[in-house]
Amino acid sequence: MLTTSATLVFLFVTSGLAALAVHEYLGSGRKRRGVSDADSLRRVRAEIEGGQRIELDEIQALIGGLKMEQQTLASELERRSQAFTREGAQHEAALAVVFQEMRNGNSELRHDLDHLNRIMAEMGTQIVSASRASVSREEAQALIERVDSLERSLQSQDLRLCALDDSMSGVVKALAPDDTDLKRIKGIGAALEQTLKGLGVETIDQVANLSIDQIETLSEKLGSFASRIERDGWVEQAKALQAASAIG
Repeated sequence: MLTTSATLVFLFVTSGLAALAVHEYLGSGRKRRGVSDADSLRRVRAEIEGGQRIELDEIQALIGGLKMEQQTLASELERRSQAFTREGAQHEAALAVVFQEMRNGNSELRHDLDHLNRIMAEMGTQIVSASRASVSREEAQALIERVDSLERSLQSQDLRLCALDDSMSGVVKALAPDDTDLKRIKGIGAALEQTLKGLGVETIDQVANLSIDQIETLSEKLGSFASRIERDGWVEQAKALQAASAIG
């Protein structure tokens, strides 16, 4: 029967390799493992394949990397959870189904991360009390099937995080107000909007940044509509819309 030490050694080694592979595959903005960490993983893998016995202190040096990976995933999950809650509160009626799917994905991912955390806590306790300093290649190889399962789980978790992130980005983009819709400014109807665009004023941003000289020139061209610029406070309204978009 394989010892606890053997289980710990191979599980930690290949878990670290799995986490590294996920990062290289995704190319995301998450914190990368350092070059020295990657070198350590390759060295341990080579030692296993070469039939050498693996020192437990090498494995202990890799535990920190695996814990950092789990913490990074948890941090990403929390950031998305907050974003879903914020956006969902504003648009629940129109996007109830979409946001519910996102919440379900978050819930499943949190469950997986909690499970991984428990495994690491258990192994962290066991490795301290391990009775041997090293394990053989045969013992390590016998655990490949179990470790492959954890490797796939790590890959799946990170990929699901990216999928949730893509979904959130798409929803937020779809919800973003149209900067070219001048009718969002009180006092500008469909006909006046077309007139303004014909004069080169095509976006909310342009209205917000109208200078005094530009307002005077625009007033001359608008004729009877000129009084609406100051009466309805177009510039102030446009700036308020800009600020609201920035917050959202």
